[in-house]
Amino acid sequence: MRYSEATRQKVLGAAGDLGFQPNILAQSFRGGRSFLIGVLNRVDHGWMSDQMLRGIQEVLVMAELTPLLLTYQRDEGEERNLIEFARRQVEGLIVNVGPAKHERYRRMKQAGFPVLQLIDNSLAKFGIPNVMSDLVGAGAAATRHLLELGHRRIAHLTHARYLRNRDAHERYLGYEQAMRQAGLPLQVFTHSLDQYRSGDPSSFYDCAAEAMDAVLAPPGPTAVVCYECFEAFRLIEAATARGLAVPGDLAVVGSNDLDICKIAKPMMSTLRIGEYEIGKAAAEEMVNMLGGQTGHDCLIQTELVARGSSVPGWTQPPPEPPLPPATRTLSQPVPTAALQ
Repeated sequence: MRYSEATRQKVLGAAGDLGFQPNILAQSFRGGRSFLIGVLNRVDHGWMSDQMLRGIQEVLVMAELTPLLLTYQRDEGEERNLIEFARRQVEGLIVNVGPAKHERYRRMKQAGFPVLQLIDNSLAKFGIPNVMSDLVGAGAAATRHLLELGHRRIAHLTHARYLRNRDAHERYLGYEQAMRQAGLPLQVFTHSLDQYRSGDPSSFYDCAAEAMDAVLAPPGPTAVVCYECFEAFRLIEAATARGLAVPGDLAVVGSNDLDICKIAKPMMSTLRIGEYEIGKAAAEEMVNMLGGQTGHDCLIQTELVARGSSVPGWTQPPPEPPLPPATRTLSQPVPTAALQ
């Protein structure tokens, strides 16, 4: 995009008046760079949390780049957002996209445009790198935690499409791996997705209701690894309502460490997905790709958070003491000229 000299000076002057650093704007005008990285999020596919976006932003800002976030649902708005990214002349794309219409990303890759996928690997067939959580490792870690506590009848609660859904299948594979290594039989309970609301993980609470009778029928499992924390919340409620002690009679491990894990009674053991680390790694790979390096796949490890729903006698650690009040002084504003 070409700008007249009068327009260039007007914008740079306004930027200086507002205290911005005009040198970056000047480079954009001279070299045609936008210093923008498009971040495309399909809100009903996986999740792109605030922590992921924070990780992306912190790395890009350090590299003097700015993320431009656009969202869409299902396939509506994807093409419109991509057109807007093109209009803004973004220099690369970090995407969380659904399974359809991948051809456009293949063409971007062939043209040498930097594209990186978050959360999923459906674009890997085009050589597009991805950053994801190690969900197989997550399922295995949750199961090993229960094995170390002495449980042998450990079940997995998930949805009926778990063999076709990547993240559910990978969590199951981790559970299967740990159980087979321990020489123990598998037991999988499933529920339908009839009440699932796209993009709303809390709807798993309603979906899981139909599986409660099967999971809790004697002689049932003594421990359950759940695909989703809202399933685990429902299971803890149902077990308690039937007079079962959690974790004495039934230990439960959820996933994703959402806020609901901390209001469960007892507080829910879960797996903390490295959301900030995913965003940070994605942005670092993007910066490397802009520098001419080949993008690489990154698998981010999860963290087991053991709490009262699986650990007998667990007590919540005391809160950290508040920091002493800081003495604040007003500083003099930095002259605009010093920022130029």
